Amino acid sequence: MRLIWARLLAAFFLLVGCFFPSVLSRAEIPQEKVVRLGYSIPDRFLNHPEEVEKSGYTYDYLQMIANYNRWRYEYVYGSWSELLKKLETGDIDMMANVSYTPERGEVYRFSDFPLRIETYYIFVPADKLSLYPSLESLAGKRIGAGANTTITQRLRNFDKEHHLGLEVVEYPSFDSRVAAMHRGEVDGIAEFTSREEIGDNLSPVAFVGSDNSFIAVTPGREDVLQDVNRALAKIHVYTPSFQADLRQKYFQHDMDAAMLTPECRIWFKAHGPIRIGYMARMVPFIWTGPDGKAKGTFRDLLDYGFRAFQLSNEIIYVPYTSHDALHEDLKAGRIDAAMPVYDTPSEAEKDGLLQTPDVVSVKMYKVGRKEELITEDTVFAVANSFPAEEKYVKDFYPHNRIIHYATPEEVFDALRRDEADAGIVNPYLISIYLTNDKSLREQELPHREDLTIAVSREQYPLYMVLSRMHTLWGTSHINESLLKHADEEYKPDFMGYVKMNYGKVIGVIFVSTLVLTLLVSMIIFRGKQKREADVLARVDLLTGLPNRRAYEEKVHEIEKNPPPFLVAVVLDINGLKNANDTRGHEAGDELIRAVGQCLRRTCGKDAYKGYTCLGYRVGGDEFVGLMHMESGAYRLLEKDFREETKKWKGKKNSFLAVSLGHASREEFPNASVSELIRLADNRMYDDKARYYHEMGIECRRR
Repeated sequence: MRLIWARLLAAFFLLVGCFFPSVLSRAEIPQEKVVRLGYSIPDRFLNHPEEVEKSGYTYDYLQMIANYNRWRYEYVYGSWSELLKKLETGDIDMMANVSYTPERGEVYRFSDFPLRIETYYIFVPADKLSLYPSLESLAGKRIGAGANTTITQRLRNFDKEHHLGLEVVEYPSFDSRVAAMHRGEVDGIAEFTSREEIGDNLSPVAFVGSDNSFIAVTPGREDVLQDVNRALAKIHVYTPSFQADLRQKYFQHDMDAAMLTPECRIWFKAHGPIRIGYMARMVPFIWTGPDGKAKGTFRDLLDYGFRAFQLSNEIIYVPYTSHDALHEDLKAGRIDAAMPVYDTPSEAEKDGLLQTPDVVSVKMYKVGRKEELITEDTVFAVANSFPAEEKYVKDFYPHNRIIHYATPEEVFDALRRDEADAGIVNPYLISIYLTNDKSLREQELPHREDLTIAVSREQYPLYMVLSRMHTLWGTSHINESLLKHADEEYKPDFMGYVKMNYGKVIGVIFVSTLVLTLLVSMIIFRGKQKREADVLARVDLLTGLPNRRAYEEKVHEIEKNPPPFLVAVVLDINGLKNANDTRGHEAGDELIRAVGQCLRRTCGKDAYKGYTCLGYRVGGDEFVGLMHMESGAYRLLEKDFREETKKWKGKKNSFLAVSLGHASREEFPNASVSELIRLADNRMYDDKARYYHEMGIECRRR
């Protein structure tokens, strides 16, 4: 219920902020404020708190809140129970990661948004895990818990619910609880899983409960609470992926994803080898290598995941050349899991299978000799080894004729011979097979294919492991694995290169031997492949603009070597959510692409050739510009950009409306790039509020 109220309050703040911008934004540069922050540290650092290396999910979150409010923290160190008392008496202003209870609600003030969800488990020494094969084996045990904490309250409720007769012993700090367990005074401890001090020497045996974790503010500091809520609202609106990004950044300190119950571990020990069926020729996702063993990103994922869960089961990889045969064997129970499979929840439900969350989302491309529109007469060539591409044709071009080929190489050869009009392929196949091939042209398609893992319903513990491996490993590692395997499989065609670059090769032959020419050509091939992979990692495929990774690298470069003039620009599309909801995501994608087109056309005009104009897509409909120019030149550029957006018309949208804000070093000479972006972001939000007010409709961020 509290979460619902929090969301309603957040919506209220955003609504008010649209019509009265002062609610969600202060003056352009708010006054600095010192906030006394209670910071809990281990007992061993209490006498020397300056030795504490601050890091982690909560610390990063607190720094973001301070950045938005222009705060400086005055850290007050102590144990958790000591700091709660200081918060009550007003000796500190606020604390983070405080769970809400009605009793605490009478004493402290709580933020509208939670920082995270805390989960609580009973932990025992890892070498004694075998003593607790089931929940009943905890009966009568002594469990240490924190004094004056919600964990203790949840532990008592858990004990009443399961009638275990636990003896709960309260301790003032984590160190004292662990020491008591090592002395044998208690059998285990109750802790939240995100605590960094929990290492491999402790193992979870039972889930106790969970709570939302908030920022608590001392009574009388309503100004601090207002600042906290304003900053949290902005973080949720401006960077909705912030929490997920932090979780991925610090996943190694967050044990939830790698948590297995004793019952699940018993299942894996009893099950023995795990049989995984896979498509044998889906480079770089998974395929059979020259040694006869499975290799590829899905194999890398499972190798990492089984290590993370500390599972020693042998994995038997069973290759398939037919997706239908793979699917049938999974339904019949001849294999335990299948990968990769399409993300089709309705078919999985019908067949009684369990699907993990998406492992890879793949952009699709049309390849052919000519750049022409797809019609009902277009004949498609697809490779049997990549069933996702046939599915793409059937989903979006159901009336078109399909010609099947065994491999991607055969598909490309058929296109060169005009046996088919177009092939549907993923970007990794283009990288592997078409690098230097100018006879075929690729065109990005608007939809993606999502690949996942399917598990037999009878193998539920296996599903619980496989479904969390993506979270554990992280999207960045998955993308790196895909690029690495695509690079490994790239086989340069020397004669093809000679045909495409005849003059260059002849010139080299005149000045060197054939062996040296071959060596140089191979170096060129590999360098180009690596450069293309590097570019792919820094380019947003939907707009063609540089992506967030490129943006962050550029900001770091500018901070080290600031240019004499700089204008930071923040852009956001008006009405994107309405376009997605009423006309479909293709309409939304069209608007996002349109911003990139208008940016490129504007910056490419002769009037701005002497300037550096950089545009980035940093989020869903969020764009940032870094313009190395004086304010006067920028005002002309902004005018031209708005004219470009007014002229734009699309196939699914009749107009493009963009809110825009900017801030320059001429206005704020001492501001960092991040501060300029924040100022531009506030002005963009004001511009958006004015737009919706003029339109006479309710203001929404998206």
